[in-house]
Amino acid sequence: MLPAWLLPRRRDHVEVIGRALVGYAAGAGHRRLAAQAGLPPSTVRNWLRAFAAHVERVAVIGASRYYRLDLDPSAIVPTGTP
Repeated sequence: MLPAWLLPRRRDHVEVIGRALVGYAAGAGHRRLAAQAGLPPSTVRNWLRAFAAHVERVAVIGASRYYRLDLDPSAIVPTGTP
């Protein structure tokens, strides 16, 4: 059993990977994000590629969890791909 702060098959904290994803969404590149995290650029680049490969699945899971919380499912409106 893995501790909650680790993602399966990842040795880095969830928060570190999450910060990289948020930074990338804000426009930072993988080299800059890697330098900020003190990690090799290839590690961060691999995280970003893995996330991109599974982004649709992540969106579906996130939407279903949001719906289960019964926040306001009518607020989820598809916007298309930029």
